[in-house]
Amino acid sequence: QMGASLYEDKEAYKNNSPSEFVENIKTPTLIWTGNQDYHVNWNQSEQMYLALRRLDKNVQFLVYENEIHSIINPQNQKDLSERIHRWFDTYLKKS
Repeated sequence: QMGASLYEDKEAYKNNSPSEFVENIKTPTLIWTGNQDYHVNWNQSEQMYLALRRLDKNVQFLVYENEIHSIINPQNQKDLSERIHRWFDTYLKKS
């Protein structure tokens, strides 16, 4: 979808990489993924998490076993919903 390979246009790939701009992130970030996600490899999510953590950013990373791009297992859906709710309560709720 980039229109050229990495070797043909390295600058375009660099400019398209969230990792290049991670130091600008100030928003608390919750990242989740399924370890069977074939749309976005879960390792890319882990790399973003590690980059944010190394910069001492407020980040949490969740990996759901045997899940794809969409969380399908009802127990995992419930867990994720509860975690998102707690995240919002922590960072968006007014006192």
